[in-house]
Amino acid sequence: MKRFGMLVLFVLMFSALPSSAKAQWVYRPVMVAPTQPVRMYQRVYYRRPMVVYQPTRVVYSRRRPVIGGYSVRTRPAYRRTVIW
Repeated sequence: MKRFGMLVLFVLMFSALPSSAKAQWVYRPVMVAPTQPVRMYQRVYYRRPMVVYQPTRVVYSRRRPVIGGYSVRTRPAYRRTVIW
């Protein structure tokens, strides 16, 4: 009986905890190019644009009448984005 009570208490404690691993299911790595130094000209800060490469997929599709439909292929790629 004591073990059953401890088991119920244990289950209730861990079911009340927030789940912090939800964001890991949609994790997408981002490769960032090296940043340029911030230069100061007469107390005005000038920052150059930053180039970021984000993973994406390129989709190829073509009609294949012999097999009766479309053939779709994908390949991984990187999309270049400039942040000003």
